[in-house]
Amino acid sequence: MAEVGATLGGRNDLIQFFHDGRRTVFEFFATRSQVSEDLRLLEQCQADARIAILIDNEIDPRVSTEFFRKRPDHFPFLWLRQLLQPQWEDYVVVLLRELADENSSIQRIRRLLSSTKGSSVDGVLTTILDRLEGHLLNKRHDVSERRLNGYQCAALLVIREIRELGVPVDKLRALYLWLSDSIEYAFEIVACGLHPFLITDLKGQHAIWSVGDLADSVLMAPAQRVSADILVDLHPIINRVRVACGLKSKEVTWSFFHAYAETMEKTASGVQSRREDRGNAPSV
Repeated sequence: MAEVGATLGGRNDLIQFFHDGRRTVFEFFATRSQVSEDLRLLEQCQADARIAILIDNEIDPRVSTEFFRKRPDHFPFLWLRQLLQPQWEDYVVVLLRELADENSSIQRIRRLLSSTKGSSVDGVLTTILDRLEGHLLNKRHDVSERRLNGYQCAALLVIREIRELGVPVDKLRALYLWLSDSIEYAFEIVACGLHPFLITDLKGQHAIWSVGDLADSVLMAPAQRVSADILVDLHPIINRVRVACGLKSKEVTWSFFHAYAETMEKTASGVQSRREDRGNAPSV
């Protein structure tokens, strides 16, 4: 991403502009020798909110040490991992909204408390907060389950099966989204009496194959086969969802092995016929 100019004599890493003229500037601190210069850029830029992004201590602890030493009253900051790892998303969104949006509830409460009537506002807010806390703590958390269709249920069952192998959940988000849109094909395979499988490397390469497709890739065309870390038998999962939806369980009626046996039987029959033809052919 190209840097943008918000400071005279320097360029900032990222700016967020708002329609009302407000803007938030982000500066990424990744090199110890550059901390002073990056701090200068953040200090001199004209912005309503200035946020630092620090490279994690596990990568280079010298950067954050220099950042806090150079400016003890430091800018609001985020660790780089919090921007990259999905489990931090809710926290980061709330924090960024608090820092960048002047109309966020926290910003409004701060403005009220710092006003000339802040002491009277504090008493009212305390009463309201006490009521909210009491309501939330005493309320039973009977959250109604979100209704899912059969395809989404099947996708979740597949994800749970892979999760039980010890795969971290953050590596399965993209696969679940793909399955929600693609697992309908597995239902079609089962409805045709075939045996479906999921093959995935968990890195964006996924496929739903019948057993014949799988055998063709693994046995017949090994040079072009899809590399995979995980192979999941989808047949019992699809049947479980079918039964839950009021449909009958569908048995496998066609498979690679049936086709293989039929092919071998036809081949053997053809060989025998050719032998008989040669045996009955007139001699020359």
